Amino acid sequence: MAAVYRIIQKFAHGCRFAILEAMPLQLIKEEPNERVKMGLNLLEQDEKKATNSLKAHYKKLGFEIIPRSNHIILDLELRRPNLEDIGFIDPY
Repeated sequence: MAAVYRIIQKFAHGCRFAILEAMPLQLIKEEPNERVKMGLNLLEQDEKKATNSLKAHYKKLGFEIIPRSNHIILDLELRRPNLEDIGFIDPY
């Protein structure tokens, strides 16, 4: 969450929208040993449930879900919550 927040802060200048594809990392095909090493095998494996969970996570940053797609959009001209607003303690 903090990484996405920082990336938006850094690169949003001059842009109106940020659009992301909600693609849960655990659904990307990896070697079985790598999946275990990264702990991806412990995460939700049902594609629809995992994608919906990720979309809900991004909504905390102000993203809106684009219907009938895996994409989400953030209007960069609107006020967005900061990390503390969403319960994330910023270590920096």
